[in-house]
Amino acid sequence: MREVDIILQQIIRKYKQEMNKIMDDFSILDFHFMKLLSDKNVAWPVTSIAHELSVSPIVISANAVKLEQKGLLARKRVSADKRVVQIGLTKDGRKRLTDLEKRKQDFLMAKYKHFSLEEIETMHSLLKQLLTGAKGLRNEEIK
Repeated sequence: MREVDIILQQIIRKYKQEMNKIMDDFSILDFHFMKLLSDKNVAWPVTSIAHELSVSPIVISANAVKLEQKGLLARKRVSADKRVVQIGLTKDGRKRLTDLEKRKQDFLMAKYKHFSLEEIETMHSLLKQLLTGAKGLRNEEIK
């Protein structure tokens, strides 16, 4: 099992490094942040975004400032509660996200082109089982 764990860690590390290369000046967090905003197609409160991405609200606020300065998202205070800030993508943000998604898709196509369809389906099934099993474990069961 240790060998499998080591390989999974190496895969994750390499995947992050390769994704960072194709993302230019965007981090993986920036990409997932923008993707989350586009999936819902509505302005989100900062705390909800932070919860979805498993980071603190301060991280989302800092990223929001950076992406807002680039013209990729807009922030707006909620009139009923001035402490609440909602965030949504701008038109330029949507265009940039589309470009990043295309780059990611091209990267994945190149990465997996040497696998047969059967191998990809097997990999998908095994990874899905691994993810489902991992979600079902409680901390006390992991030893």
